[in-house]
Amino acid sequence: MRMHLRHRCGALLDLEDVRSRLGLMEQSYSGVRPIHVDHIIGTVGRGGDFDRCFNPLKPQLRERLRTVERAFKDGDFPPIDVYKMDSAFFVVDGHHRVAAARKMGMVTIDAVVTAIHTPYRVDATVDEERIELTEHERRFLIDSGLRKARPDARIAVSSANAYWELLEAVKAYGFDLMERRQEVLTRAEVASSWFDCVYLPT
Repeated sequence: MRMHLRHRCGALLDLEDVRSRLGLMEQSYSGVRPIHVDHIIGTVGRGGDFDRCFNPLKPQLRERLRTVERAFKDGDFPPIDVYKMDSAFFVVDGHHRVAAARKMGMVTIDAVVTAIHTPYRVDATVDEERIELTEHERRFLIDSGLRKARPDARIAVSSANAYWELLEAVKAYGFDLMERRQEVLTRAEVASSWFDCVYLPT
């Protein structure tokens, strides 16, 4: 039954894994406020304890959940601690409170929020596959020079291999561009011209 629930709900995303893949460092304290329970998609170090629906995966955790439910029958939980990444949240402390809130059908729960600044879209629908694809986008933006030339640019494709193909296309475009101009250009200069003259019109 536990394996069936985990398969149906999926696994919680691990904050440090996501943070490392997307190269995110900057963060700031956002204070205490209500957050949407169904926007909580990840955890800090407890991926083996709960699935993404916050069903406990171990017998002792289910007993602990029942204790929390009895202690806070009205849903008036102390604030949980979370990291916010775009519009998604990762639990640091309060996994059982989130599980109880979901069982009670609560829409929001109070949380102490620390925001991790990200240029990427991370919402309640994001899964491991999407994070991996975004990681490849990040590498493409850096390797192509587009991150420096157009910091706000986002290139959405359907597969990781497509980013490799795009990078090769940018390199080929840069070679032709330098041949035409008879001068050496930086990666950022090539990327800027490719983005403005090829990508946007296309």
